[in-house]
Amino acid sequence: MADTKISALTAVTSPAGTDELAVNQAGTSKKATLAQITSVVGGAVQYSATGSAIGPAIADYFTSTLSLDASSTYEVEVWAYFAKTTAGAVTWTWALSSACIALHSSYESTPVTGFTTTTITGTPLFAEATNESATTIAHAPSGSLTTAVRHSFKFYVKLRTNAATTLQLRVTNSAGTVTPQQGSYMRATKII
Repeated sequence: MADTKISALTAVTSPAGTDELAVNQAGTSKKATLAQITSVVGGAVQYSATGSAIGPAIADYFTSTLSLDASSTYEVEVWAYFAKTTAGAVTWTWALSSACIALHSSYESTPVTGFTTTTITGTPLFAEATNESATTIAHAPSGSLTTAVRHSFKFYVKLRTNAATTLQLRVTNSAGTVTPQQGSYMRATKII
């Protein structure tokens, strides 16, 4: 099943003559001044069920992209939770439709042995990748991931756009495929 695209929030203006916005959450009413509302959601995609196998060639991890505004700064968070069919390394690549000013991506992941229970043992993987004025930014290949277990990669990205662009996470397998699991998501928050 394809991932589900969650639409970006629409702009909200305050009632005439005020600079406050009333919010009703769980039966309680709260107010915030418009100056206190500093971030806007840039959009999100999520797998609501297990996805289709991807690989070994490079391909989009999510079937939808995120649309980002021009001249804006975003924080992007991703949880790529998947099953591996054949032991081998994965290479993660960020792809944009328009060159960004700068993008810095870091990830932490489960050990190469993955996990089959709620207890994870071993040394987690960590990696970073940075580039300027580029449409693709690739991490170095991971170690050889164990087959027939689950793996989890958590990405944290800072991104400054130039023109309006789309953003996608791609994966390449040295062998076999990865199958995205329910709950994998990608979310962008516009900071400035």
